[in-house]
Amino acid sequence: MEITIYLPKLGESIHQATIVLWLKKEGETVEKDEPLVEVSTDKVNSEIPSTARGFVKKILADVGAEIAIGDAIAVIETEGESTNVFPKKKGEETREESFSTADFFSPAVLKMMQQNQISHEEAKNIPKENPEGRLTKKDVESYLETKKSGMQKGKTMGSMRKAIAENLTLSSKEIPTASLITKVNVTSLVQWINLHKQRLLQEKGVKISITAFALRAIAESLKEYPLVNASLQGDEILFHPDVHIGVAVHVEKGLLVPIVHSCQKKSVFACAEELQQLALDAREGKLSVEQMNGGTITLTNFGMTGIEMGFPIIRYPEVAIIAMGAIHKEVTVLADDTTAIASMLYLSLSFDHRLFDGIYACNFLRAVQLYLEEKYQKELS
Repeated sequence: MEITIYLPKLGESIHQATIVLWLKKEGETVEKDEPLVEVSTDKVNSEIPSTARGFVKKILADVGAEIAIGDAIAVIETEGESTNVFPKKKGEETREESFSTADFFSPAVLKMMQQNQISHEEAKNIPKENPEGRLTKKDVESYLETKKSGMQKGKTMGSMRKAIAENLTLSSKEIPTASLITKVNVTSLVQWINLHKQRLLQEKGVKISITAFALRAIAESLKEYPLVNASLQGDEILFHPDVHIGVAVHVEKGLLVPIVHSCQKKSVFACAEELQQLALDAREGKLSVEQMNGGTITLTNFGMTGIEMGFPIIRYPEVAIIAMGAIHKEVTVLADDTTAIASMLYLSLSFDHRLFDGIYACNFLRAVQLYLEEKYQKELS
C-alpha cells in the first residue's frame, strides 16, 4: 500500500520549511524511522524520518522548495496494510526525533560550510552567539577567523559573570583605591573555636567560624571609624546608621555577595547562624532580593583556598573591602621577647582614598586586628 509522508510540526511558531537535501531517491528502499529528507527553517534544521518501511515511490517536493507544515512531501510504497506490519529487527528501538535550535543550519550557513569544507559534526561544535543556540553566518565567519589565527573562540559570558564584570569595571573607573595589609595573631581565637565548635554545633546547631568573629570585629571597629562604612554621592558623604556586611560566597557559576544586615546589633553566634543560612541559600539558588541588597562594606575570606594574601576590588558604591587569607603556622616573637609557633593570618583593607587618608585606614585596620587578637574575649565572658 502507499503511505504519504507529511512535513511534521518542527516547533512552536514554525509554519514552513525548505527542502535542503533528499537522503533517499525515488526507487530506493527505506526503513521505518530512517532519515528521508533534510529540511531547514529559521529555527531548526532537521532530518525527517520515514514513518514506514518500503521504497520511495514518489518525491513530491524538490530541493529548495518551501513547504508548509502538514504538506505531503513523499509517498512510500509498503508491502502490508499498515505502517506497523513490518516487525522490528532484533535490538532495534523506535527512535523519537528531537529537534533543537542547535541543529539548525540555514541555506546560507550550509553554503559556507560547503565552501570551507566544514562537516556537520564540526559545525555543531562551533560557538554560537544566538540566544536560541542557532548557528548563524556570523558565527561561521568568526569561527573561520579564529581557526586561521590558531585561536579558539570561547563561550559568551553568563548573566552573573556580566554583572560582576560591570560592577568591578565601574569600581575601577570611579574609585581611587589604596590598600593596606597587617598580620594578625589568631592563636587564642583558633584555640577557642577548636575547643567549643563541636559543643556549639550540638547545642545551637551553629558552625562557628573565624568569619563570624571577623564580622563582629568590623562592626565594633566601625563605631570608632564610621567613614569606612560611608558612601560618596557626588561631593556629599553619606553615613550609614547600620553596618550591613556583604560576605562573598562562591557558587557554581561565579560569586554571590549576600548581606548580613545590622551586624552591630548581633552577637558572634547570631552572625555565625546567619552566615550559615546565607551560604546554604546561595548555593541552592534561594537567596531573596532582601538578602542581596543594602550592603555598606564587604568581607571576603579566601582562606579555604590556601591563599594567604590578596587585595580585592571594592564593590561600588561601597568605599572599603576587607580580605582574610589562610591561617598558617609560623614562628613569631611574643611581647616578652620569647618565640612561639603561632596561628597567623593576613588581613588586608582596600579603601576609597577620596573619603579618608591612609592614617585613618591604618587605625581602622588596627582596630579590627586588636579585636581578633584580644577583644573578642569580652563578648564570650
